[in-house]
Amino acid sequence: CDQGGLQLAFNYVSVLPAKVRSVDSGTRGLSVFIFDDQGVFTGRIDDENAVIDDSYRLRLPYTEGAYQFAVWVGLNNNYEITTPIPKVTRIENFKLKLNREIDNSVSVRPSLLHNGSYGVVKIEPGIEKTVSINLDQLTNNIRVITRGVDRDSGCNIVIEAGNGLYNYDGTSHDDVLLKYKPEYPFGEQSDEKVTADFTVMKLIPEKQSRLLIMDNTGKVFYSEDLIGTLLSANPKINFTYDHEFVIEIIFDGNYPVSIFVNGWEVILEDEF
Repeated sequence: CDQGGLQLAFNYVSVLPAKVRSVDSGTRGLSVFIFDDQGVFTGRIDDENAVIDDSYRLRLPYTEGAYQFAVWVGLNNNYEITTPIPKVTRIENFKLKLNREIDNSVSVRPSLLHNGSYGVVKIEPGIEKTVSINLDQLTNNIRVITRGVDRDSGCNIVIEAGNGLYNYDGTSHDDVLLKYKPEYPFGEQSDEKVTADFTVMKLIPEKQSRLLIMDNTGKVFYSEDLIGTLLSANPKINFTYDHEFVIEIIFDGNYPVSIFVNGWEVILEDEF
């Protein structure tokens, strides 16, 4: 006889909510953390080689009961999760942290990471169910291009943001201010141009974040609110759906004269 059961499907959040897209290049590794209807951890299922597209299904080894889920796609040694203990760990205490150095700097660019969660689902004998879990991208790629800076004095670019700690459902938890360090891609540098590539975690307008540019002595000659002033200046950007950003700043000496965000010119205020 049919015992019934539950299987999970996954959708990547995109501009078109109904659209299901295949896993992004480089993303592998599905981790599903299972909690009972009271929010107590019961088990974990991993599919390290999963390619999650519209045909992927994960069948759970249950034929009855009530469960809820926290899902991560792309977990690796860039990240640390709460070690869940069966019958002990509660879902509200289950966290993910971006690894950082002792001085809170992030020198290794975080790998692509998605998160999803689903509330209580009741499994009944003889009834087959499929639930679809939306996956949100938590990582963002930011390229910063500066032009016209005096290369002899130095041009060192850093992003600061307090966005390295997350709850089971991908919402941000209070964290210290992290200092993201970039890669400077070979072939993208010149006497008049510096290019820095960052991967940072979730961009949250209410969270503190800054783009800092310093000379070789460590003196900051440019400091601006990354999300609230720079990225948000482009009205086409939606932080839920957009995860690729290019900020281009043209300097006269150490004074910014033009700024573009994803091709949109930012109107400079007097304080610049």
